[in-house]
Amino acid sequence: MNDVEVNELYLTTTIIRRIRGSSTIGCATGFFYEDNSRLFLVTNKHVIYGDNYSIPGAVPEIDKMVIILHTNKANLRENKECELNLLKDGKPVWIEHENPAIDVVLIPIEIDISLYLLVKVTKDIFDWSDIKVDVAERIFVIGYPYAWYDGLHNLPIVRVGHLSSPFMVGFQGNSYMLGDVETHRGMSGSPVFMKIHNFYTKSGSIKLGSWVLRLVGIYSGQPIWKLPDATEVPHSLSVIWFADLIDEIAKRVPQQ
Repeated sequence: MNDVEVNELYLTTTIIRRIRGSSTIGCATGFFYEDNSRLFLVTNKHVIYGDNYSIPGAVPEIDKMVIILHTNKANLRENKECELNLLKDGKPVWIEHENPAIDVVLIPIEIDISLYLLVKVTKDIFDWSDIKVDVAERIFVIGYPYAWYDGLHNLPIVRVGHLSSPFMVGFQGNSYMLGDVETHRGMSGSPVFMKIHNFYTKSGSIKLGSWVLRLVGIYSGQPIWKLPDATEVPHSLSVIWFADLIDEIAKRVPQQ
C-alpha cells in the first residue's frame, strides 16, 4: 500500500548523514523546529564536532549534512535527499548555545516548505507551566538507531522508556535529565517526548480523561560511568537536554 497514514510525530524527524568532503562518516538524528517562521534542524553539537565538541577551538568533523524529506503526502515512498552546507563564506551557519558544554545546535534550513511533508515542533510543545510531572513518567525517543529505519517509507524507530531523574532538575548541575531507555548510536539528536494521561496541574487539580503531549528534550547519548577501578558500568541511562535550550539558542539568531 502506498497511501499509508502515520502519526504526525513520525514526520518530525529526519535521518542525518554526516558528510566530510564526498564521504559519509556516520549518521545521526535531527528534528524540525519553527520559530517566528524560521525553520531549523535541531540536533546535537557533537554530531558536527565529534566527542570533543565542548573543548575550546574544537574543529568540526563535517562540512555538510544530507537529510531525507518526504515529497508526497499521499505516498510516503516518495522522498528526496537535501544537502545542508554547514559553512557559508567559510563561516559556520549553525547556532550554538553560549555555554559550550551544551550539546545542542540549531541549523537553519532554507527550503520551499510547500514541496515537502514534514511536521515542525514549536515552542508551545515544551510549555510545562501548569503540568506536574510524576516520578518515572514514560518517555519515548524517535530516531535512527545505527542508521536503521524503515527506508522504504522514510520513517524512524521509536524507543520507549521512563524518566529516571526528577523532571527539570539538572543532573549534577547540568542542563539535562536522565532517562532509562534503550538507545543506540545514530539516535543522537533525537526528540524525546512525553504523553501524560490524567495529569495533575501545579495548582493541585487533576485533568481526568485528558492527556497532553510535550517535548521533554533532546537525546544525546549515554554517559560513561566507571567504578573506582576504572571498570565501565553498563547501563541504559540516557542524557536528555532540556527542551527550553532550543528557545535559548533560537534567540541568538538575528531577526530578519
